Amino acid sequence: MTGPVFAPGSTAVGRDVACGRVRSAMPYTVLADDGVTLTLTARPGTETLAPAGWTLRPEGPLPTLPATALSTPAEGD
Repeated sequence: MTGPVFAPGSTAVGRDVACGRVRSAMPYTVLADDGVTLTLTARPGTETLAPAGWTLRPEGPLPTLPATALSTPAEGD
Protein backbone atom coordinates (compact mmCIF):
# COMPACT_ATOMS: atom_id res chain seq x y z
CA MET A 1 0.00 0.00 0.00
CA THR A 2 1.28 3.44 -0.87
CA GLY A 3 0.60 6.80 0.70
CA PRO A 4 -1.42 9.63 -0.85
CA VAL A 5 0.14 11.28 -3.88
CA PHE A 6 -2.30 14.12 -4.61
CA ALA A 7 -3.49 16.74 -2.13
CA PRO A 8 -7.22 17.55 -2.07
CA GLY A 9 -7.92 20.51 -4.33
CA SER A 10 -4.87 19.91 -6.52
CA THR A 11 -5.06 19.18 -10.24
CA ALA A 12 -4.43 15.79 -11.83
CA VAL A 13 -4.40 15.44 -15.62
CA GLY A 14 -5.96 12.34 -17.15
CA ARG A 15 -4.44 11.30 -20.46
CA ASP A 16 -5.56 8.64 -22.91
CA VAL A 17 -2.47 7.17 -24.57
CA ALA A 18 -2.45 4.90 -27.63
CA CYS A 19 0.65 3.70 -29.48
CA GLY A 20 2.81 5.90 -27.28
CA ARG A 21 0.97 9.12 -28.19
CA VAL A 22 -1.37 11.18 -26.03
CA ARG A 23 -4.79 11.06 -27.68
CA SER A 24 -6.73 13.20 -25.22
CA ALA A 25 -6.09 15.10 -22.01
CA MET A 26 -8.38 16.54 -19.35
CA PRO A 27 -7.65 18.20 -16.01
CA TYR A 28 -9.48 16.94 -12.93
CA THR A 29 -9.72 18.34 -9.40
CA VAL A 30 -8.63 15.91 -6.68
CA LEU A 31 -11.30 15.31 -4.05
CA ALA A 32 -9.42 12.67 -2.06
CA ASP A 33 -6.43 10.34 -2.30
CA ASP A 34 -5.81 7.73 0.38
CA GLY A 35 -3.05 5.94 -1.50
CA VAL A 36 -5.43 3.25 -2.76
CA THR A 37 -8.35 5.17 -4.24
CA LEU A 38 -8.00 8.46 -6.10
CA THR A 39 -11.29 10.38 -6.24
CA LEU A 40 -11.52 13.04 -8.97
CA THR A 41 -14.12 15.44 -10.29
CA ALA A 42 -14.40 17.40 -13.52
CA ARG A 43 -15.70 20.92 -12.99
CA PRO A 44 -18.48 22.21 -15.25
CA GLY A 45 -16.98 23.90 -18.29
CA THR A 46 -13.69 21.99 -18.12
CA GLU A 47 -12.16 21.69 -21.57
CA THR A 48 -10.82 18.43 -22.96
CA LEU A 49 -8.15 18.33 -25.63
CA ALA A 50 -8.63 15.62 -28.24
CA PRO A 51 -8.18 15.12 -31.99
CA ALA A 52 -11.01 16.64 -34.04
CA GLY A 53 -11.99 13.19 -35.30
CA TRP A 54 -12.94 12.24 -31.75
CA THR A 55 -15.32 15.13 -31.34
CA LEU A 56 -16.81 15.54 -34.81
CA ARG A 57 -18.97 13.05 -36.68
CA PRO A 58 -19.90 13.04 -40.36
CA GLU A 59 -23.53 12.53 -39.28
CA GLY A 60 -23.52 15.79 -37.30
CA PRO A 61 -23.49 16.52 -33.57
CA LEU A 62 -24.47 13.93 -31.01
CA PRO A 63 -28.06 14.15 -29.81
CA THR A 64 -28.66 15.97 -26.54
CA LEU A 65 -29.25 13.68 -23.59
CA PRO A 66 -32.12 14.37 -21.22
CA ALA A 67 -31.08 16.04 -17.96
CA THR A 68 -31.96 12.85 -16.06
CA ALA A 69 -29.68 10.64 -18.15
CA LEU A 70 -26.89 10.77 -15.54
CA SER A 71 -28.87 11.73 -12.47
CA THR A 72 -26.88 9.59 -10.02
CA PRO A 73 -23.88 8.09 -11.85
CA ALA A 74 -22.11 7.19 -8.60
CA GLU A 75 -24.99 4.85 -7.75
CA GLY A 76 -25.09 3.36 -11.24
CA ASP A 77 -28.53 4.74 -12.12
